[in-house]
Amino acid sequence: MKFVLLLVLSFAAIFGLASASNCTTIQWDPSNQQLVNILNTGFQQAVAEAIQEGKIVNCAWNWTQVMNGETCITGGIPNYNFGVMADNNCYQDDALFNLFINVFNVGEIELFAFDVLPM
Repeated sequence: MKFVLLLVLSFAAIFGLASASNCTTIQWDPSNQQLVNILNTGFQQAVAEAIQEGKIVNCAWNWTQVMNGETCITGGIPNYNFGVMADNNCYQDDALFNLFINVFNVGEIELFAFDVLPM
């Protein structure tokens, strides 16, 4: 129950930022290379920042499951919001990542914001 409450509050806080935007739910498709590339790039940037900030252990982290996703247009810039479960290869720790990833016209992918909840 505690996990569910934290999960709901975490998503409400993160995805509340996008509520004023034009957003649509993404049907996750692991064969969609564009989506996978966006998620991988944003996830790796979030992991590096989370390790640097001491939020997670310094280890190799991999996302394991996409919990939800949506795409939004904010100020003319498309961004992607993903909730993903992740684990590491050192201690078998799990964490929930909430990611906001901007994709600029030139194809540049940049992590805008993230939140991580170690499990």
